[in-house]
Amino acid sequence: MQQNNLDSNEDDQTAQKRALSEPIDAVIGEIEKSFDGIAAITLRHPLPKEEMHSMQIVVHTDDQDTPRLDPMQHVTVTEAVIDVKDGDQVGILYDIHSSSDNPAATETANITPVYRSDEIEYAEAITVEDGLNRLRWKLGKTRNEIQSSQQKKE
Repeated sequence: MQQNNLDSNEDDQTAQKRALSEPIDAVIGEIEKSFDGIAAITLRHPLPKEEMHSMQIVVHTDDQDTPRLDPMQHVTVTEAVIDVKDGDQVGILYDIHSSSDNPAATETANITPVYRSDEIEYAEAITVEDGLNRLRWKLGKTRNEIQSSQQKKE
């Protein structure tokens, strides 16, 4: 049996104390300032009524020289705070990745495009405001409610 080292427990406690919370609008704003040539921004996220795990923010860009934003650097855990229905808030840990893959991601219960340029072929443009409103709506619903709504649209 392996015993925990007190130093590692101290590191865990220090990281918890250094956790940062930022509104999702500010996170997206930081991304927009840090990346050039953004074609789309897609979030892969949990639903609050399910097991909460981290969210991936994928920035679709062809610019290979884009910076890597690492919210975990310097032992700081960063979470995005998202307002949902009735004034409730949910905080979700996140990390940011850049990708040159197809920016026309299909929306599912756990995937929400929050921005898509009007230059993307075969996909409807999405403003950040509309995308974040869609995310907020999803985070206030169950998986069945989301899937039912998506089926009605089709």
